[in-house]
This record gives sequence, structure tokens and C-alpha cells, in this order.
Amino acid sequence: MIKQFAIGAAILAAPALAAAQSSVALYGLIDAGVAWSNNQGGHSAVQAVNGAAAGSRWGLTGSEDIGGGSRIVFRLENGFNVMNGALGPGTEMFGRLAYVGVTHPQFGTLTLGRQYDAVVDSVQIYTAALWSTRFGSTFLDLDNLSNTAHSNNSIKYTSPKLWGLQAVGLYSFGNTPGAFGQNANWSVGANYNAASFSVGVAFSHANHPWQSIYDTTGTYEGFARGLYANLQNAQTERNLVVGALLKLGQATMNFAWSHVTLSGLDKSNTFAPGGDFTLDNYQAGLLYWITPSVSVGSAYIYSKGDVTPSGRHPDWQQVNVGADYVLSKRTDIYLALIAQKAGGDGLGANGKPIAQIAGITPSSTGKQFLTTIGLRHKF
Repeated sequence: MIKQFAIGAAILAAPALAAAQSSVALYGLIDAGVAWSNNQGGHSAVQAVNGAAAGSRWGLTGSEDIGGGSRIVFRLENGFNVMNGALGPGTEMFGRLAYVGVTHPQFGTLTLGRQYDAVVDSVQIYTAALWSTRFGSTFLDLDNLSNTAHSNNSIKYTSPKLWGLQAVGLYSFGNTPGAFGQNANWSVGANYNAASFSVGVAFSHANHPWQSIYDTTGTYEGFARGLYANLQNAQTERNLVVGALLKLGQATMNFAWSHVTLSGLDKSNTFAPGGDFTLDNYQAGLLYWITPSVSVGSAYIYSKGDVTPSGRHPDWQQVNVGADYVLSKRTDIYLALIAQKAGGDGLGANGKPIAQIAGITPSSTGKQFLTTIGLRHKF
């Protein structure tokens, strides 16, 4: 009788043991707001805005203990537009992230699927766009600090953190028969974190970026529109990014520099068909917590371009101002003001400088201003 009872108890306990060794969690974020801009194609605009501070999303993440300290991990993350219910980016059910892999505290993490590159993992924390909304990104987010680009068919390795240092490497297969490197991309990065100081560096290379990382099948989020809509349609894109962060009491200072090269622009590109476009972005910002619930920030971004063989040298200056009020652990209200001025030779018709704040239609002049206010809730 006792033996039978023990066997029955073991059988009943088995599902509980399995449940204790694995987990699945649902999470998400909803971000909705309103924006006003003074000039989009010659007209002012008041617009409902989705995901200005952080893209609206829901996802599933989970893990399973497989013994020896190793765990299977996965993440499926869907982006959506809270204003109309549409999928985003594009039409993929899990267009933001979709990966599965294995992790071990001593050997690191290996994942496969649709993922962000090493620039996002290693350097994104140094951009002012994190607190000044996506409209506060560098010019068209060509440096991917606002994670516009995605890497399909990718395998990524993330090292364990040793003495504050962590490295990341990613390779994305082009999946083109007979042409191994076509539409492929790769990236590497490293980040060092101390108590009050952090620094990171990353490099990425994409073949045919228009197809490989900007998902022209429908998932490109559209940072480049109108005049600049096909700027990324090139043979290759290379991106070097360096950033640093310094914490001083209630203040946090961020610095970042990026150098982007688009080589072999498509013949449809009116700026330099068959030529090259390089862009250097310099940014510095300051975020200050007035109270544990209220923060304000300001940043300056200078972007300088070079077009060959035309010899044009466009530039853009941008000022970001942001404020945030935390209502609870999961909810906050944010406000941002973005002002941009285009100068130099310009890339517009007859070399006319044209401003374009990331994520909206270009101005008809060299100046553009936007302000947005929104509500963000996490669950």
C-alpha cells in the first residue's frame, strides 16, 4: 500500500516538477500619443502617433532547464499599431523578434531567428532617442541606434558578462541559392559597464541592405520617406558606432559617434546613382532626474554627409528636448520637442537643403519642428 502510494505521488508530482523547470511569460507595451509638426511637404500636421517613445508590442518569452546549468530560451515579439490595430513593422506576426536558442551562465547564449544586430545590443543605450522618442533619432536612423533594421535568418552569440564586459556577434544568411553572401549581413560589438560609466562599440556590414535589413517586402518602418525614400537602396551598408555614458548623481550624460557608408547607390537614386553616401553623426545629451518620478533631458545631434562623385556635403543639426513623468511602475507620460535644420549643399533639387525629422515626411524647407506627447503602459 505504501509503495503504491509513493508511486502515485511521484506520478502526480511529475507535471509540477516539469512546470518548475520551465516557464512562459506574456508581456507587452502600449504607447499612444499625438504629434504636431510645422512642415511636412509644405503643410503643418496634427497626427495620432503610435509608439513614439517605444514601439507598441506584445510578446511571449520562455525558458526550459535542460540540465547542467543550460536552458533553452525563446522570444516571440509582435509589433502593432495601437491606433488602427495593424501589424507592425510590416505584415509579419512576429516582426520585431522571433528567436530560439540555448544559454549557459559560463558559456553564453546562442540564438537563431529574426533578431537585432550587435549595434542595438552594444551601443543603443547611448542614444538620446531613448528618452526623446524615435523622432529624436539621428538622420533617418541610418546608424540603427533606434533599431530600424532587422536581421532575418540570423545566428547570434552573446558572451557571458565578465568583469562588466560583454561581446556580441551576429551573422545573417542571405538564403540565396548559388550566392552565399547575397543579402547577407553581419555585425560584432562589445560593451563595458561599470557603476557610473559605460562604453560600447559595434560594427555592422550588410549586402544589399534594402533587401537584407530594411525588409522592403513590407516590414521597413519608414524612417526614410519622400525625398530620401530610397537612400538605403545600395550595394552595401557599413556602420561603425561608438558610445559612452556617464552617471553623475541624478544626471546621466550620453555621447555617441557613428560613421555610416552606403556604397554603390542604386541607379534610381537621384543623389548619386552608382555613387556613395557617407554620414557621420555626433551626439551629446544630458538626462536629469528632478525627482524619482520626473526627468528632463536635452541633446544636440550634428550629422554631416558626403556624396561621391557629385561632391555634395549636406549637413543636419538637431536639438532634442524631452520630459517624462512616471505615474506608476508600469505607466508614464512623456513629452518631446525636436527641431532640425538642414544645411550645406543639401540633397534636394538643385542642392537645396531639406530637413527631415526621423519618422515623418520631409519638410519643404531646410527647417522642421515637431512636438509630441504620449502615454506609455507596460504589462
